[in-house]
Amino acid sequence: MKIVARFCIVGLIALSLIIWVGQSTGAEWQDVVEQIGANGKIDWTKGIIMATGIGAPPERYYGKPQARPMALRAAQLDAYRNLLETVKGVRIDSQTTVENYVVQNDIIRSKVEGIVKGARVIKKEYLSDGTVEVTVAMKLHGNFAQLVLPPEIKPEPII
Repeated sequence: MKIVARFCIVGLIALSLIIWVGQSTGAEWQDVVEQIGANGKIDWTKGIIMATGIGAPPERYYGKPQARPMALRAAQLDAYRNLLETVKGVRIDSQTTVENYVVQNDIIRSKVEGIVKGARVIKKEYLSDGTVEVTVAMKLHGNFAQLVLPPEIKPEPII
């Protein structure tokens, strides 16, 4: 009987020690979120891509009823553009004209092409200066995941 009691006590001490060591290491589950640019991020843990956009109404509409919807629409379009930039990157073209060793014309164009389908607005924030900040998100699944994942990761063939 004494051996069983000692075995139980030793077992409880060992179990307490294991629980204490597990808590003291600070091993907690952390989300894996990759920041892409200033306005985009990929949350690999939840499987979503998010992007934020900011929009302001034209000056002539300040204080008028159309101002808020126009700012909201501008913010949504900016967020969709940022979502595409997060996924596909940005193509930059530049052209510089030099005449008599002086820059005459310097043009830099950025271009993003793609279709945003299935993105949803997850957050709208109306700021005091009349601007609107919108965050959109899109799930990472199916063929869309292949756009973001490295080329080495190929989809499994459907049987």
